[in-house]
Amino acid sequence: MLGPGVGVGRDEATWPCTQDTTPVGGIEPLVLPWSDASARYKWRGSAFTR
Repeated sequence: MLGPGVGVGRDEATWPCTQDTTPVGGIEPLVLPWSDASARYKWRGSAFTR
């Protein structure tokens, strides 16, 4: 299971990008340590699904 962790070298104030909230180009958004978002994925034989 992936989940928020501890940010090293960056924090919410110094992160250079805005937080994505939806898939961009088919890639799920990065779960940042300071975000309230969480996501669960399940392996479906050939790919993960949310």
